[in-house]
Amino acid sequence: MSEDTPVVSLPVVASLEKNMPVELHSLVMWKEPKQSGILLAAITFAYLLLEKSGFTLIGIIANSGMVFLVATMVAANVSTMLGKTNPISFPKVEISEEVAKDVALSVTKGVNAVLAFAHTSATGTIPIVDFGKYILGLYVLAMVGSRFHVLTLVFLVLFSALTVPKGSQCVYAKYHTEIDAFVAKAQEQINDGVAKIKEKVMSATGAKKQE
Repeated sequence: MSEDTPVVSLPVVASLEKNMPVELHSLVMWKEPKQSGILLAAITFAYLLLEKSGFTLIGIIANSGMVFLVATMVAANVSTMLGKTNPISFPKVEISEEVAKDVALSVTKGVNAVLAFAHTSATGTIPIVDFGKYILGLYVLAMVGSRFHVLTLVFLVLFSALTVPKGSQCVYAKYHTEIDAFVAKAQEQINDGVAKIKEKVMSATGAKKQE
């Protein structure tokens, strides 16, 4: 796809893109292929290392930290003995306030959404259709969680985050007419099903009130 070709995204992906921090959007959509590729390779390597070697994440972090401290201490002392004024050239890495605020805002929105749902459920004001959706979603999540290790789930989420948005964008750009038609038909069937369920629920509720 050339630079002059207009970017066409799946509506769901386009909606997510609007709420993404600039740095995250750049990584997920592979605007900087080298950085995204390195991150994907690092995630895959870390997963394989943890999954196949039997090491734990805390153990790897602790041992890596010890090796780093010992190596830098030895290098600094050797360089000092050799008369070098700047023994180690190490880049300063820090998280910008903008990125920290974006992450905190996203986490806050997610937590507030969960708390709002919990309050709605506890007060009995949640619509029956939404209740069914959440129950189904939690059931699917429980089934997936029972078949995969937590580490595998984390890897799949991160791997999907770095591959699905860009992949779906490429596929949608080529087949967006067919995809739009399929989504519209599926949405129509879902709406019909939801309407029938609501009608049955309302009928059952009305019958109970008459009794």
